[in-house]
Amino acid sequence: MVYRLEKNPGVTAPLILINKDTNSNIFLGKMTVDMLSILREDEGIEFNKDDSIRLIDGWKFDIQGATAAKLAKKTFSIKRPDRTKPQAEIQTEKPKKNNKKVDAIDVLLGLANYK
Repeated sequence: MVYRLEKNPGVTAPLILINKDTNSNIFLGKMTVDMLSILREDEGIEFNKDDSIRLIDGWKFDIQGATAAKLAKKTFSIKRPDRTKPQAEIQTEKPKKNNKKVDAIDVLLGLANYK
């Protein structure tokens, strides 16, 4: 698979990783030192050297799938919270106490059971 890494002009412009086969995008965020080292080691891209690519400029690179996978791992993953409650939080109803003797205080407090 062939991927394209794009960046608009500007220092804080985000990086976008595009899969050319499916046209899907991954938003990588701002350029980090880890991303720079991955591009330097895997693709041989040098930044801010004599007559080379500047970080402030906008650019588009075609990169390999292995490099794209390494860059995609540098993004944060969104984890959804569990929808189920833990067993400790689930409250079970306790059966009412069976009172054979009913007095006035039980009736006033609502504790009397007439069954």
